[in-house]
Amino acid sequence: MNMRLLTNKGEEIECKDIFSKAAGFIRKGKIIAVKGMGGFHLTCDAENRYAIDCLRNRKKRPHKPFAIMAKNLDLIKEICDVNPVEEKLLTNSRRPIVLLYKNVSYNLPENLVSDMKRVGIMLPYASIHPRLFGESLNFLVMTSGNMSSTPIQYKNSEAIHHLSDIADYFILHDNTIEIPLEDSVVKVFEEQEIIVRGGRGYAPIQLSINTKGTILALGSEQKNTFSISCNGCAYLSQFFGDLKYMSAFEVYEKGIKKYINQLNLKPEIIAFDLHPSFVNRQCADKMNGIKIQVQHHHAHMVSCMVEHNIFKNVIGVVYDGTGFGTDGGFWGGEFFVGGRGDFTRAAHFKYVSIQGGDQSIREPWRIAVSYLYALDYDVEKYMNNLNLDEVDIVIQALKSNLNCYKSSSLGRLFDCVSSLLCLCHYITYEAQGAILLENIIDEGEEGSYGYRIQNNDGCFEIDYREILEGILEDIGDKIDNSIISARFHNTLIKITVDMVIIISKLYDLNTVVLSGGCFENTYLLGNILKRLKEEGFITYYNQRIPTNDSGISIGQLAVADAKLRSDDKGGQFSCVIEDKTLWEL
Repeated sequence: MNMRLLTNKGEEIECKDIFSKAAGFIRKGKIIAVKGMGGFHLTCDAENRYAIDCLRNRKKRPHKPFAIMAKNLDLIKEICDVNPVEEKLLTNSRRPIVLLYKNVSYNLPENLVSDMKRVGIMLPYASIHPRLFGESLNFLVMTSGNMSSTPIQYKNSEAIHHLSDIADYFILHDNTIEIPLEDSVVKVFEEQEIIVRGGRGYAPIQLSINTKGTILALGSEQKNTFSISCNGCAYLSQFFGDLKYMSAFEVYEKGIKKYINQLNLKPEIIAFDLHPSFVNRQCADKMNGIKIQVQHHHAHMVSCMVEHNIFKNVIGVVYDGTGFGTDGGFWGGEFFVGGRGDFTRAAHFKYVSIQGGDQSIREPWRIAVSYLYALDYDVEKYMNNLNLDEVDIVIQALKSNLNCYKSSSLGRLFDCVSSLLCLCHYITYEAQGAILLENIIDEGEEGSYGYRIQNNDGCFEIDYREILEGILEDIGDKIDNSIISARFHNTLIKITVDMVIIISKLYDLNTVVLSGGCFENTYLLGNILKRLKEEGFITYYNQRIPTNDSGISIGQLAVADAKLRSDDKGGQFSCVIEDKTLWEL
């Protein structure tokens, strides 16, 4: 493999040992774009605060933690707690990024991963990596070679064009990369590996699932993957990121074509999200075959059922950010009863009207204002640290129902609380507010807030009023944010268990599946699991299939298969079948 060292102007640097030269640049605080197995990484000295700040400023990534590569395992153990399962993951041939808890000796710069309790860290996995450390470097930042939120660069000329304002130097090779591949991210929970992001070494994930036909499931729009079935197996693709970026969408389409060609398939059924504006619906529109729409949170629930080979009816608890509901609202705090082919919405968090569309997700203060307005509170009293003119514009828009949407999402409630606590009025990466809330929990706090569950024509509704009233009272009493966060989480845990008990008695069900992006929150997941098991429930959660939107496509595939096998055609069910020829198969 021919390796070259270039300046960010594309000029080749002549030297005997390009890696020794590059290591010298890194020691001086420079940033190197390194082409690896699946695309480019941006690397710098992870012990150099100045270099990290430069990378953050140039990459436009002010807060999101950076992944780290350590020279060896002993160095990792000096700064992180490493249990035997985590050690095995760090050292196996797949070499993922492993999320580890910092220990008391952790001493890397604060601007590397902010004040997070965990750090994502990996060991060298390619022959070039050990040589980047030279003799004196111990830890390297090893982050995706891209601008923040855009796809990873994987072609030499395009990388130099797009990354020259970030990297000072480039290390290139001439091997062609057809489809870029991100590093996989995993963590350990209850002594089990949990896949957070599937990529190098982990994708595609193969599952035994004997579908009726050849099904292509297009996945979600964010954290996208696709899934395809053939010959008794389903394949869950690598992570493609946010398809709103044209370059990501192009790579995604290329990936689908590659799978179809390699497996020599012609998909007969196309499954896709119910959301009318998701960009990957363009793929469905261009393809021939039976088209089946799948509700977002039903796909989450079924993804967990597929992983654990569950075919019977279950109680599904799906906590998530945003998913288009069958009633036109945006769901995300849901309790379902059903199976792979259909579901009933048994309970949900009370709707709130949120102003701002997608902008509200980027600016959680808008969500906090929307909740306070819904409770008829003096918004300016509680949000007086913001621009009150902007607050007033949002209030007037709420009064006029201008650019507002109905949400039952738990993710949006997390956003509201993070803004009320002044942790996060604006986000620079997905779920930042929720991550910050989890990170500050005082795990010794056992208190919680009040809540009310109401029966609304057979579908239970969880009211958020008493929760927010308790939080605002604690803020007024100057209770520490760590205690408020713990009480908020403890309340959600109690609500979940109480709601599951109610639904269990009504529907005579004892099996529960937990899925959705909010269950990446280890405190929330762990305590809900513990309480449900104490109540005698058989409980499952995503492990091999990501609980976030990267697992959606395998759920879509299984829902479509179940619909093909049934005679159910509508009403309260999750899928709308668009092709009238379905029942002639």
